[in-house]
Amino acid sequence: MKFENLLATSWRDIAYCTALLERMYPNYCLFSELTESGDAKVLRNGLDTLWASCAGHEQTVDFNKQLEKLEPVMPDSENCEFFGVRPAADACVALAMLFDCCAGNQPLETEAFEKLYCSTIMAYLEFVQPELNAEQAQQHELMVDAEAYFAELRQRLAEDALPQKDSVKALKSFAGSIAVSNIGIATQ
Repeated sequence: MKFENLLATSWRDIAYCTALLERMYPNYCLFSELTESGDAKVLRNGLDTLWASCAGHEQTVDFNKQLEKLEPVMPDSENCEFFGVRPAADACVALAMLFDCCAGNQPLETEAFEKLYCSTIMAYLEFVQPELNAEQAQQHELMVDAEAYFAELRQRLAEDALPQKDSVKALKSFAGSIAVSNIGIATQ
């Protein structure tokens, strides 16, 4: 499916997934900073491209080219023992998934992004609080926050009577205003 067609039918889904990525982005930034590897600017540029494209800015984006730019900065989880590689890699995977959807290579399914978002949190909880059972982990404040974030995004997108461009701008501002990542890393 051409991006213009996807945008016409699913701009809210693209904005929703981009807002999830916005909260995963600080995980990559911290990993990149601590390991002095990767390049957070590549992810930031990718997110900004998605926000602008979703808002309907007149630009032609080659999402396959965006995928190519992302590949060299993806953390190699097999060659890194530092836990931060997992949330950083998950942020890259989510961004790659959304680029792939926008390129028309796979269908856009918001549930897949939610699952990845939550699996990052669950992996973090297993690392920092291995004594938690599955039920306790599901009730942890990070998981409760994730569900509240999903609900808030859905509500904002469903109730928004603004034109698409203004709605996306407002959602970007909201997502960017949250001071912590999905695993509780403070944003700068």
